[in-house]
Amino acid sequence: MTDEQILASVKTDKQISASVYDTRLDELIASAKEAIIAEGARTLDPSASAEDAQLVIMYADWLWETRNDADAQMPRSLRVKLNNRVFGEKARLTEAGA
Repeated sequence: MTDEQILASVKTDKQISASVYDTRLDELIASAKEAIIAEGARTLDPSASAEDAQLVIMYADWLWETRNDADAQMPRSLRVKLNNRVFGEKARLTEAGA
């Protein structure tokens, strides 16, 4: 998915039709990508992988929901998906190097 498609998906999930929030949502999408990479998903590529795109959308959705709550805990479903992505990448890299 392109960044524009990810933005459209986040807006749909959040039931936002106006473009007034686009800049803020773009920032959250970029932050989501950076956070996912920082967690260990170094090969994140939402333009090539539907799973990666969905992970970015889920993460950006969560960032939007918690933008005013610094103490918010990540939902378990998002944490599991993120962990699976990170550990799956590590397993693939280990197998390739073995």
